[in-house]
Amino acid sequence: MKISTKIKNLPIKYVLPLLLAVVLFAAAFPAPVSLSAAAPTSSATAILAGLDTQDAPQRPATIGLRITGQIPTANTGNSRLDNELRERWDAQKNAFVQNHMAGALSIDSDVEYFISGRYVSVVFTKVASSVSTTAAVSTTVIDASSASIITLPDFNTNIVQLINNRINKEVAARPHNFSNFSGIDSSHPFYLDGDRLVIPFGSAELIPTERGIHDISFSISNIEEETFSSNHFRVLGPNQYNTIMVRVADVMQRFGYDIEWDNDTRTVEVLMDGRLVSTLAIGENSYQYRGGRARELEVAPMLFSNLTYVPLSFFNEVVGMPATVNPDGVIVSRYRSASSAYMTSGFLAE
Repeated sequence: MKISTKIKNLPIKYVLPLLLAVVLFAAAFPAPVSLSAAAPTSSATAILAGLDTQDAPQRPATIGLRITGQIPTANTGNSRLDNELRERWDAQKNAFVQNHMAGALSIDSDVEYFISGRYVSVVFTKVASSVSTTAAVSTTVIDASSASIITLPDFNTNIVQLINNRINKEVAARPHNFSNFSGIDSSHPFYLDGDRLVIPFGSAELIPTERGIHDISFSISNIEEETFSSNHFRVLGPNQYNTIMVRVADVMQRFGYDIEWDNDTRTVEVLMDGRLVSTLAIGENSYQYRGGRARELEVAPMLFSNLTYVPLSFFNEVVGMPATVNPDGVIVSRYRSASSAYMTSGFLAE
């Protein structure tokens, strides 16, 4: 108020220079941003609005490498998230350039964004071209409700094992189409596209003849996870392994399976809708699945208080439902699909 009054009473020749000085001062020293008001952001749309692209930097001509396309940038208003995103994307870009600088003539990059509920997925694709083409993809999934980056295990406890089970099933059916797939780990790229959980693979990472990006997709609505109390204990397995034993009926009956005990043969049958799923015998390290080849696990089934216990690995290795144990109880996941997996033009859809 006082400033405006003084300006009003000043001669015009002093007003314009003073206004110019105020404008320059404001530009040089902008008002501080209130982080408490900006973070965390609960809207995925707001997060997406703060993500943008910028032109990829050009390398010196002496290197003979041309870099084009777009790379993601972050200005969400949350300084912690922005710094984490920038460091992550700079590292991904630089690693790819360093790995392919020697043989590539050009590197093209591109970025896509997806919103799925509260999740924002950023997909950063890099393609190096020379005599042949090499493509790689890196992803970042942001939970807008907490303004944090999530990984596969954050999304689902047993999701890595579940994905490996589904891919290995397809690989086993057509091994000649695939490279030696050893499984993904918790750091593998993934993103959400609507109801689909997409797992991308780079050149020849899954299929030897595939030079581009190869996606494998799963329906999120078919992924089930349950945590429940179950009696379990640890036993000393071979090679001094500390093996967790879980009551088989607690888990199987929870997912709609039936358990039948034969006292004469001391065997347990696991059935679904009257059809035999697995047979196991007390004291024999032999777990049979659907009448196929028997599998050996760390420890044979055992009785404790007249109840049958199996190693935790039984649920993943034999019936394809990965399980873990934490202080909350036993966590079991499964992929429920009405139809079998199929491959169409480089895309596994379920």
